Amino acid sequence: MKTFQCSKKVLALIFLSLLICACIEFKMQQMYWSHDESKDELTIVNIFDDIYAGEAIPDSQTNSNVEISAKEIEQLKSVFEQKRAFFFNNWISQYNSFQLAKHLEELKSKTAAEKDFSHHDQLQLCQLLHKSVAVQQGDFYLNEKGQLCGWQKITVGNVKEILKLGTDLLVTMFKEDIRQKKEYLQGVTLEDIETKISINIKKNQLMLCLPIPYKDYMKARRKLVDKSATDIHPFLYQLLQQDFHVNYKDGALEIIAGKPGEKVNSIVIRDLFKGESNKALIKHVKTNYSLKENLDVNELLKSIFGKGQAASTPAK
Repeated sequence: MKTFQCSKKVLALIFLSLLICACIEFKMQQMYWSHDESKDELTIVNIFDDIYAGEAIPDSQTNSNVEISAKEIEQLKSVFEQKRAFFFNNWISQYNSFQLAKHLEELKSKTAAEKDFSHHDQLQLCQLLHKSVAVQQGDFYLNEKGQLCGWQKITVGNVKEILKLGTDLLVTMFKEDIRQKKEYLQGVTLEDIETKISINIKKNQLMLCLPIPYKDYMKARRKLVDKSATDIHPFLYQLLQQDFHVNYKDGALEIIAGKPGEKVNSIVIRDLFKGESNKALIKHVKTNYSLKENLDVNELLKSIFGKGQAASTPAK
């Protein structure tokens, strides 16, 4: 089924994702954020729990003794050299400073004949992201279970303008798919595209609104009860399983993260893949990077967001 095919593709464009088959994964991500409205600056802290190497494996097996591959070593190295930040679903959604700069140069060098329908919107968004996003790679550390963990800090300026340009790009690409009569938008009108698509932040609450057919939303809901259902897009199903507030209203899907008015909001993305920290990966990190025996996450959050402003979200 093609439901949400374009939505996921467009989101990838907005965050300049590099779509790859991941070899280094993490089982859980805690994301904390705070929007300073006076500066229009967003501070994000990502905590990655139980980082491991190796493909997803069956429950009956273990990858604790899997050797780290050359590809995985390169992936780890690129996190530092290319300023990569990861959001949800492991490596699928990410901000990559190196790829962004490369894509920006490609956009600038295109001739009039090479420019497609989304060229203007992409160029504007890429230029603003390039000058507005900074990624700080934090330490690797071992938690109380001896699992490899890590953290990143991302600072985003010009937030409202970035979200506006991101919305414009979504609208442009959805309009093109309407023109091409894509199956996943069956029943969605041009007016829906122009009035119901939005990416926003209000009172530190992150919000995404996308028009989709109601039947597709209900199929995803039903799968939460019937685990054997396979006829929906996994992107939508995963959203419904996590800490996002997902609603359907007036012909559109609303995806909301955080509580309104909270100085620091947080969300936990759990149980992404099966696996466990590898001895070889831990050894490689210890040899080539900084590895702390432990990290007080609450103290880290206080140092970034201020005293009393953030507390570590417990894993469930």
